[in-house]
Amino acid sequence: MSDHAGLLRAIADDPDDTARLILADWYEDNGDAERAEFMRTQIQRAARESSHLGGPRELSVSGTSMSNEGIAALRERFGDGLTLLE
Repeated sequence: MSDHAGLLRAIADDPDDTARLILADWYEDNGDAERAEFMRTQIQRAARESSHLGGPRELSVSGTSMSNEGIAALRERFGDGLTLLE
């Protein structure tokens, strides 16, 4: 079984954030930084949505590793709640 397949299996068996973050690292290490950033963004968003703080929904991402299309898609989804980190 490949490393990728093993990570996917680990997530299927126990879908916690740790396994997902390890998979995001794997994507980055294997040349897919944009997918890695997307996964980390999803994990961050899910954590904020599950908190009971009741504050505004916001999202911060690093714009340096994402394509213009990826950033545009996030802006469309999050609007003013998106902050790009330089």
